Amino acid sequence: MGGGVLDLASLHVAPPERSALPPLILDFSILLSPFGPLMVQRLSGQTSVWLPRGLPTLLEQAADFGAEDGPIDDDAFAAILATIGIWQQCWPELVQRPGVHWFSDALDESHAPKGEPAALLDRLDGLIAALDRRVQGDADGSPTESPLDRLMHAGCRDALALAGMFRAGPSIVLSALREGEAEPWICRSLERFRLTGHRIVEARLRDVLVLNLLAGLAAAGIAPLLGSGSLKLAALQLATAGSAVPLPLPRANAGGYRTFEDDTDPLAPSFDDEDVEPFWDHVAAIWHDLS
Repeated sequence: MGGGVLDLASLHVAPPERSALPPLILDFSILLSPFGPLMVQRLSGQTSVWLPRGLPTLLEQAADFGAEDGPIDDDAFAAILATIGIWQQCWPELVQRPGVHWFSDALDESHAPKGEPAALLDRLDGLIAALDRRVQGDADGSPTESPLDRLMHAGCRDALALAGMFRAGPSIVLSALREGEAEPWICRSLERFRLTGHRIVEARLRDVLVLNLLAGLAAAGIAPLLGSGSLKLAALQLATAGSAVPLPLPRANAGGYRTFEDDTDPLAPSFDDEDVEPFWDHVAAIWHDLS
């Protein structure tokens, strides 16, 4: 067999006693790849894995996927339909695993960590809406964007909003590089939302980021995918100035004996446009590949 030999000793990296992976957010370029379900299964045994909110909806409505855009007859569409078939065989066991989290339209219909306040979902909704407003021109994308492109952008939008939602600790967005491309899908979406991603080329910082992440991914059983080139991954970290803003107080309880003399809706979202718009005004986004 051909191929080089990797000298592990030359890396000067002691293998970790246990995985120290931060929370991971996977975009559609990974989740809708053939290895998407396997990635979620293995990574969720090591850390928290967050899914874009559109994935459960896509799986439930797969029969209508692409119908409103007319027939889509290409290899990429066929590959995604095959992956959706794998996801449906894994449903609901895989997305209900303790380490897998996602938000739906309501907190009680979501699979978030226990104890999360309802305002967290409000913040996510606001961040998604604010990103949509940053798209220049037609909100549905330019005429050159295919339905698959728009689907991928929607998954990246949700992933970026999740990354901006967290206040404590770093989270990493994992995205895939398509064959022959130098940047992952998430970078295309950053540009679409008028945000800038900076590729890490400084050797010392990149080595620290890559080696720590690779050690955790290897512990999770992802090494065969990376080593074989079956999946080319990139990692993005995001810092938004607005993420430091505390969540508002919990919404008032609509039940009980409390009455409201004004027109305030106790179940209304606790964020408005003015609250979340500044989140995307000051953003630092860095990324690196895992090759």
